[in-house]
Amino acid sequence: EVRAGEVIGLGGNTGRSTIERGGNYMKPIYTILIVLALLAVSSCYEDKGNYDYQPYHRVLVEVDNNYGIKQPEEAIEYTITPKVTLSDGTTDLSDVSFLWKMDRKTNQGGEKFGETVSTGQSVTITIDPNDTKTFSYNYYFRFYVTDNQTGVTDMYPVNLKLIKPFENSWIVLHDIDGHAELGSVEYANGAMIVTPDALTKERAKNEEIKQQPLTGKSVALGRRQVTLSSYDASNWLGLITNTQLYVSTTNQEESGLLNQAQNFILLGNWGHIIYPGEIEGFGSDDVSFGNSYQAGFLCSHGKVFQGCMYSVLMYGMYPDNEVAAAGDYYIEKAYPVPTAGIAFDSKNHRFLKLNIQSQNLWSGSTHTGAAPSQRGTIQVVPNNPKNAANPSAVNPDLKLVDFTAGYWYGKSLMAAWQRMAVNAYLLNENTGKSSVYVFHGYPMTNSSDPDDIPVTSLYSIDTPAGVTTDTPMTSSWEYSNILFYAVGNKIYKLDFAVTGGSSTVIYQHPNPNAEISCLQMAYEEALYVSDMPDGAEIYGHPYERTMAAGVNLPDGTGEVVVLQLNTAGKVDNDTMYPAVQEHKGFGKIKDVTFI
Repeated sequence: EVRAGEVIGLGGNTGRSTIERGGNYMKPIYTILIVLALLAVSSCYEDKGNYDYQPYHRVLVEVDNNYGIKQPEEAIEYTITPKVTLSDGTTDLSDVSFLWKMDRKTNQGGEKFGETVSTGQSVTITIDPNDTKTFSYNYYFRFYVTDNQTGVTDMYPVNLKLIKPFENSWIVLHDIDGHAELGSVEYANGAMIVTPDALTKERAKNEEIKQQPLTGKSVALGRRQVTLSSYDASNWLGLITNTQLYVSTTNQEESGLLNQAQNFILLGNWGHIIYPGEIEGFGSDDVSFGNSYQAGFLCSHGKVFQGCMYSVLMYGMYPDNEVAAAGDYYIEKAYPVPTAGIAFDSKNHRFLKLNIQSQNLWSGSTHTGAAPSQRGTIQVVPNNPKNAANPSAVNPDLKLVDFTAGYWYGKSLMAAWQRMAVNAYLLNENTGKSSVYVFHGYPMTNSSDPDDIPVTSLYSIDTPAGVTTDTPMTSSWEYSNILFYAVGNKIYKLDFAVTGGSSTVIYQHPNPNAEISCLQMAYEEALYVSDMPDGAEIYGHPYERTMAAGVNLPDGTGEVVVLQLNTAGKVDNDTMYPAVQEHKGFGKIKDVTFI
């Protein structure tokens, strides 16, 4: 058996003995040793070459351990050619032998191990995505190189990985040539693939479903980071994917659910997804999204719409009697907590609960008949006497900047997803002060314990310089009482539990005139389902601590900066990929998301 990096060949002990010389009492021994030494010298000349030597590596090999490519649409031939030279600089490899062994597991569950695929310096394999008997997403090679002069054999492990189209990738919504475009940053086993015009290129490939590039201006991206439970996703997606991707532009007809697995084809625009009897007042020019395992939230012009576990179809959420009693409301944004959502009503200066528990049971891909009688309702947040503040009586001078995810330590014996918190950052433009409400989502719908309170904390801090109602913010459930925001060309970490708040720069773009337009963690929410990818395994770094920023430059171009953060919220060390990545070639960036 040959292990990675193990050398097969001659071995030996090159250690040597030393003789210490002392006084006269050692003379007899000393004389005998001299005689033995002379005999040893004589024997050396009579027995030339009768020694064991450490193996001498004449053959030098340069080959990557990991190769990555996007899954091809048709059969291709892929070749790997390591660089092989001799230690003296020559390339005469007549005394060198090569052997390639391959292991793979096919999509149909078949396995092949130790298959000889080449006896040359290069290996070429056929990758055919339409041949289910041979196609695989992972090909594992063992490259054996033998120096026939010395008998030394080295083995080099090589892995070729195929990535599914736009899976575990950043999607970038930007404007180029006067219209919106979707770009991408994909990762393939150590390689980074940047495609600024991904949507246009992909749609041009699809000759059956002819759809044009986007024509409207960029508005927003949305995602739902979990497969639709118990739902035949092939009806909508053609392929089950981990994330549903939504795009909104100023052209409502082209905005809605896209299939990233099939050339970014529009599967249904907002007029198809939203119930026709409730779409009045909706506008694709003003949307924000909230991702949830049980439902997706879509806010537009003060309304909030809800998807469900079994379908991407959306229906309007209605206020219960207590909320309705206050009259009209205007929901700016909504953010998920387990089995519910938290929303901000800017008209009545209050937070509201979006109750979706057990009220999301419709299915199908087309609206038929009347809207379902049971659906999520808009309710007041429970005003537990132990709440840190009354969620129904927010200072009218405070304006919502954004919601971000967080983590609630609280009591023991709770699952990770039950500890998810939501931070609501509100700004007082008149006083230079800001408030951060911290909500614990689990008590809103799942706990009868009076010590489980929805509003766990309220912090009053000094507003950091440059923060406005348009300031981009993000965080994830990996961080407690910490959020990240951007002003100008800098990204800051804000510890809002520190007295007065404490801001620290964690990244500064080299161009002092750059403007960061958006921030997004790859994963924000506490996802408590088993089918979500593990960032540490796939990407080399947890997705919950991987952040992207859209950066716009004075010349009209844009860049995507990706940061890998540590548990303290600072830039971490390089892993499989650089801890700081700057991807160029985009237009003016409006939004980024991870799918």
